[in-house]
Amino acid sequence: MNKLITYIFICLTAVCALVLPGCGGSDSTTSSTKADFVQRAEAICKKGEGEQLQLILSYKKQHPAAEEEELIKPAAIPPLENEIGAIKALDIPEGGEQEVNAWIKEFEATLQQVKRDPSMLVDLRENPFEKANKLAAKYGLETCGGAP
Repeated sequence: MNKLITYIFICLTAVCALVLPGCGGSDSTTSSTKADFVQRAEAICKKGEGEQLQLILSYKKQHPAAEEEELIKPAAIPPLENEIGAIKALDIPEGGEQEVNAWIKEFEATLQQVKRDPSMLVDLRENPFEKANKLAAKYGLETCGGAP
């Protein structure tokens, strides 16, 4: 029995190391350079985009008659909340605090507005995240600068 548990553990560790970034390595969120911070933040935002798509498809499958606005609270907002929470856990590189914090503050303020009025995301001719997106892009965050 112990050999089986050991074998399963070794297999899971190998899969984890190959498939999941950061798994099995250091769990530190330290970002020593701007490039490292941008890389980590972009990975978080890309993961969030994938989660949004999965949630939207799942919700539409369960609620085929759902209108766009009905998708926002269950499918669009949770991944955005997760993204910003994970990014806030990263250490901001020295010298970038003002820019990154301005983006985070703007993003969170807009997210709160969208939670109160989900219809803001239905007509994206006027993207409510436009100011936050510009701040993110200015810092070099391309994917994160494409919210929602």
